Amino acid sequence: MTHPIQRPGQSLCAHKREVADWMGYGSVEAMDRDHDATHASLCRWLGIPSYALKQARGEPLNPVEQRLADIEEDAALAVQRLAQNTGAVLP
Repeated sequence: MTHPIQRPGQSLCAHKREVADWMGYGSVEAMDRDHDATHASLCRWLGIPSYALKQARGEPLNPVEQRLADIEEDAALAVQRLAQNTGAVLP
């Protein structure tokens, strides 16, 4: 899966709009509302800590945790995209 990557010079707002469109959301706000909950639900289901949410809280990550946070981010985006394109309701 290749999600949109922020391009040099692209504003964060424009990038988030591109990601929201790619996932099938009608708005950035709806995408953002689901995002952290998707991380939490996915990690709870897997029985693992959320390294991405740890990073979002400003906590330092070691290299292994950073790699896991990156993988987790890809997984959360994939789950959101799947839900939006199938009509599924995220918890």
